[in-house]
Amino acid sequence: MLPYGVEVKNALAYWSEDILWTILATSEQTGGSYSLIEELCSMNSGPPPHTHEQDEALYILEGEIALAVGPERTVVKAGSLAYIPARYVHSFKVTSHKAKLLNFYLPGGFERVITETGVPAEARTLPPGRRQIARDPGTNEGTFETRRNDLCCATSFLNSPRTMNFEGGIV
Repeated sequence: MLPYGVEVKNALAYWSEDILWTILATSEQTGGSYSLIEELCSMNSGPPPHTHEQDEALYILEGEIALAVGPERTVVKAGSLAYIPARYVHSFKVTSHKAKLLNFYLPGGFERVITETGVPAEARTLPPGRRQIARDPGTNEGTFETRRNDLCCATSFLNSPRTMNFEGGIV
């Protein structure tokens, strides 16, 4: 492994799930120890409830998110860190106009979900409109969730609606 660094403007970027994902460090670049992704998220965006084998840490640079981890609910604001242990069901929803965050995965590898299912970003902006991975119109099941299960460290998305109730849990 060699020392590594990148300016955010030169890092690979993808659009997926109404988020601009900028890959700052890959598992390959860090000897497998971690991945680091900067996310620019629009209001109400966020992943569906899911689990994965990596620990995850979110550092909120701008805006705020509502975070659900297992039965716990919290609001995470700019300047705050949230830690999510591996294998916990979790999700978040952006509650501000937009949010920018750093997302660390330990060990690395989760970035493959984004690089293999996302669309290369045409600009360093939020995706135009709602960018979703192709879905089967008959079932509304998408390759995004399906391929995530196959890609990285046993990532699993729950078969539930993509909404969260922060009063009573993920529904």
